[in-house]
This record gives sequence, structure tokens and C-alpha cells, in this order.
Amino acid sequence: MRNIYKSIILYSLLILISSISMPAKSQTAPPPPGGHGGSNDTPPGGGAPIAGGLAIFMVLGGIYSGRKIYQAKLKEAI
Repeated sequence: MRNIYKSIILYSLLILISSISMPAKSQTAPPPPGGHGGSNDTPPGGGAPIAGGLAIFMVLGGIYSGRKIYQAKLKEAI
């Protein structure tokens, strides 16, 4: 029972310390990246397309989840 009280006190102190230090870290904004806001007005990501990579990622995720479902049903049948 004594260990439970020590754990509660320790975790509450850690939460208190982390909640106090968070607002102090988020007060300044980072400077904009170089070349941003010039005459060509490139976006901060450099204009890299993400549509193709996102589609590939979604297809691979669908294949992976389908395989996991198939394996679960196969294991259930055995």
C-alpha cells in the first residue's frame, strides 16, 4: 500500500512539472524557412508532391490489414 502512495506522488509531481514547463517552451515561433516569401512563393515543404506517396502508402496499408484479417480468420478456423 505504501508503494502505491509513493507512485501516486511521483506521477503527480511529474505531471505537474511537465505541465508547468510546456507553456514556457511554446512562446516563440520558429523563423520561416529560407526562400519562403520570395518572388516565386514556394510553400514551406519545397513544393514536393505527396499525392503519389500517399496513394502507395494507403494501398500497402490495405494489403497489410487484409493479410492480418486473413491470418486471423485462418487461425480461427484451425
